[in-house]
Amino acid sequence: MIVDTHVHVVAADTHRYPLSPAAGFRSTGLRPWQLETPVTTEELLATTEAAGVNRAIVVQPFSAYGYDNAYHADSAARFPERLAGVCAVDPLAKDAADTLGYWVENRGIAGLRFTTHTAGSRFDDPRANPLWDRVTALGIPVCVLTTPSHFEEVRAMAMRFPAAPIALDHAGGIGAGESEAAVEALANLAELPNLYLKVSTVNFAPLSALGEPGLDGWRRIVARFGPERLMWGSNYPVSQEGSYADMVDLGRQSLPFLSEGDRQWLLAGTAQSLWPQLR
Repeated sequence: MIVDTHVHVVAADTHRYPLSPAAGFRSTGLRPWQLETPVTTEELLATTEAAGVNRAIVVQPFSAYGYDNAYHADSAARFPERLAGVCAVDPLAKDAADTLGYWVENRGIAGLRFTTHTAGSRFDDPRANPLWDRVTALGIPVCVLTTPSHFEEVRAMAMRFPAAPIALDHAGGIGAGESEAAVEALANLAELPNLYLKVSTVNFAPLSALGEPGLDGWRRIVARFGPERLMWGSNYPVSQEGSYADMVDLGRQSLPFLSEGDRQWLLAGTAQSLWPQLR
């Protein structure tokens, strides 16, 4: 069993699902993938099946649809045996909590996504507390697109809302060859029992160039978190490190120090513990 916890889809029907990037969203080096390499849900399912991936989580892309979650919700509803959907909600909107309730209770969404890549945003902004209260009441995981400079804000929210599982997209932006301080900052977050890491092609691809030295930081991170709090995601089609099958192989082969049992947690077990509908 393999679960890809981080894929994005873009509809061919741009009238029904118009592109609408989130205002103020920025991510260094992010190309306009939604125009250059868009993938529909049907194309995604054919591609994942051919690569031996059984389930996937379609994650709302801020750069494509902003806070309009319609396509990802519709996609997960059409293929509930294969997909789960994660939505995005403007955390500072007055109706943010009710909006999340609509997407989860009426449209079947199974998670919420935050980002610190918008101008002036702080992950621990108290104005978003009502939204976090609703997250806890709904019992859904939170995915966070962030960087090491926001780790203390992540810590604050994980402590403030200990019942909310929080997963850092792309392992919080930690790459191969990351500074010692950044690696240690991420490893220290492991003391928060509700914090998980989603490790993607963004993290794995540079390891092939660095070889064994690039694994030192990851050994420490894995030792602190344990395999039960790590999960793999491709970041397809934003990441284009060879074919999709090549990216799946990265998930299978990277972190060679993992046992087979530990790798099964990475490839499926952890994701299924947070999204049991994907079992």
